[in-house]
Amino acid sequence: MLNEIKYLLIKHTYQCGRKYEVKEFDTKFKILDELKKIKTKNDFNEFYRYLEEIMAYVKYYIE
Repeated sequence: MLNEIKYLLIKHTYQCGRKYEVKEFDTKFKILDELKKIKTKNDFNEFYRYLEEIMAYVKYYIE
């Protein structure tokens, strides 16, 4: 599982460098910081819930 998380971290970092909008989103919600905290399955589940909360926020306040 940690290999997949490392891959996700690399992919996210690449996308932040590629597109300003992604970097801006990351800066606002601290996605990269949260990804770096994942060490266990429970950490991943908490991260997943965090992403769900972000999506709900975006859907309600931004769209």
